[in-house]
Amino acid sequence: MEKIQAVVKTGALTKSPTNQLPGYNPKLTVI
Repeated sequence: MEKIQAVVKTGALTKSPTNQLPGYNPKLTVI
């Protein structure tokens, strides 16, 4: 659960300012 929260937080920050991590986008969409 902690990992999921960390991914969500990182994704939220990465999604808005920069899309340097395309791998996180699909994962966030699934979550």
